[in-house]
Amino acid sequence: MVNNISKYSLWTLGGISTLLALLWMFDIVTEDLLIRWCYLLMIITTLAVLGFSLMNTLGNIKKAKNALIGVIGLVVILGISYAVASSEVPAKYVLTLTEGTSKMVGAGIISFYILLVISVVAAIGSGVMKMLK
Repeated sequence: MVNNISKYSLWTLGGISTLLALLWMFDIVTEDLLIRWCYLLMIITTLAVLGFSLMNTLGNIKKAKNALIGVIGLVVILGISYAVASSEVPAKYVLTLTEGTSKMVGAGIISFYILLVISVVAAIGSGVMKMLK
């Protein structure tokens, strides 16, 4: 039953998208309508992903605990990155960049470096552990 509903939903959304694309090609609808349609598709997709993820998570509590630990770890890394990041705006970008944006960019770069180091250490550690066994 669920497979039929999702199959018909996908065909319906795909058909509407195709129709809108064709109407746009012949200048019957505007780009504004297409952008709003894309936003709607994005919202529908996000809700579906969150819904199915929640259903799957509630079905297996042990895996949910492990996933929650990973999410909490990521939030901690992002929080540390944001706290350490500078909000200083280089003189070159004073007209186009705000302090908040500069801090977010810095936090993103710092969190990337932290996650890169963690993944490299994990890969090397995994290789060493395999060699020792």
